[in-house]
Amino acid sequence: MRAILTAAVMMTLVLGSADAQETVLARTDSAAGAVRHLDQPAVRSVRSFSWPRFVGGFVASLAAHEAAHIAVSLIVGGNPSIGFNSGRPVMHSGIDAIAHPDQQFAFSASGMVVQLLINEVILDWPRPDRGIAGEFERGVLAGGVGTVLFYFTIGRGSGVSDVQWMDDTSGLSKWSLMAIFGGVAALDVARVLLDRRYAHFFAFPDGTGRLHLGLTMSR
Repeated sequence: MRAILTAAVMMTLVLGSADAQETVLARTDSAAGAVRHLDQPAVRSVRSFSWPRFVGGFVASLAAHEAAHIAVSLIVGGNPSIGFNSGRPVMHSGIDAIAHPDQQFAFSASGMVVQLLINEVILDWPRPDRGIAGEFERGVLAGGVGTVLFYFTIGRGSGVSDVQWMDDTSGLSKWSLMAIFGGVAALDVARVLLDRRYAHFFAFPDGTGRLHLGLTMSR
């Protein structure tokens, strides 16, 4: 009987030792696999740039610009309408600029003011995840900055541009107006450049070191 008990105890110890060894080996293999996984470089999937979404954001910013003109005109009792100047569509305020220069100034300034305000809201909006900004958001920001850039470069000399009307109905020169609106737009650009959410504004790198430009149209 004593021999049988001794043999049973020995068998239990042997089996327990074998199980322990298997457990240790399994944990070792798991740890080694984890180390190999950490040693391998993380390869991000290539993200194509969606031009339709970007253009949609840009157009939305321009729509906000025109909507602001219409809203201000209606608020002050004007009669807004759309006309053409040298083939270019123009929003007319329907305000007597001589009798009410302050109202005309508010009408002319409202478009860019609203666009830049939208940009400020986007840039200041709290985002706990701090994920990469989408193309629509980037398009809205580009629309606001692009409009200011247009009005103080190509559109600066037009007789019916917002900048010309603001110059005519206030004591501010075009240079002063450029410093005000251009300064805000420049700050927006600086904030975008310093924010990692907007890294690679029109392009996305992959894990192989190649840069993919935003030329892929996505549905």
